[in-house]
Amino acid sequence: MIQKTHLAQKPCIPHRSPAFLFTLGKLSANEEMLESVSVMKKFIVLSLLAVLTTFSAGIASSATINIYQSSGTKVRSSAGVGESTATEGRHLAGSLVTVTYADGTTEDLVWRRVGRYSLGGAYGNDITISQSGGPMVIDAQKTVSAIYIDLAPSKTIFDIIDTRGNPDPTASTPSTSFGTPFSIERGGDGLTGQIDVTYSGIVNIAGHAAVGDIYSRMLVDFSGLTSGGFLGRMRIEGDTDSLADNAVMSVVPLPAGLPLLIAGLAMFGFMRSRRKTAAIA
Repeated sequence: MIQKTHLAQKPCIPHRSPAFLFTLGKLSANEEMLESVSVMKKFIVLSLLAVLTTFSAGIASSATINIYQSSGTKVRSSAGVGESTATEGRHLAGSLVTVTYADGTTEDLVWRRVGRYSLGGAYGNDITISQSGGPMVIDAQKTVSAIYIDLAPSKTIFDIIDTRGNPDPTASTPSTSFGTPFSIERGGDGLTGQIDVTYSGIVNIAGHAAVGDIYSRMLVDFSGLTSGGFLGRMRIEGDTDSLADNAVMSVVPLPAGLPLLIAGLAMFGFMRSRRKTAAIA
């Protein structure tokens, strides 16, 4: 079952050049000087400032981001969140990444640690997905239609809901109260259309039922963009948490009789359809 959830999205921050920021600071610091110049000069300065601001905001991404949660596949962790939930790129080592390009080709990648410090990433022929201690960076040299990331092998999880201030202790998995879903922190200039983000592999920690705030898998679908996909560089936000070192993550098997039940219901529906068709004839 896939449920669409409207979560607050962090707005894309428009890029402003250092020169532009300096101009803003200079204008603010010299308001008294502006008051002393002629009305015409003041009008020209403020008009120029408005044009620069409009241009800067206009190039930011205006794509709609839809967040979906799928409760189909369930994943169980034998241990809870680590003492420090802070996750860097190196902590994602072992995660599985599949990139689908707009031309139908795919790349299967494995996230790996790079160097001695915090950097880690998945490096393909036409794409680099990396992270250090901040946002994840996607650098695509070929148009991408979808990116799928499975964190289970790295013992990390996606934490997508912020329940701070909620008095209900069951609203969040223990130690995961601060979560944020996928959002564009910077980049994606000029994108229009929509980006569909589906979280699946809902996680429950041993001793606690699945709440629906932590997941092991994320699928980012760029095919709904008017350009047909994403090409270029993008910095994305989204909270990930590290589980305890002794955690073991495993897919929860379906009940033994469930596949037979599903097949039986499908056959029952097919037979009813045939009877209706025969009656009409």
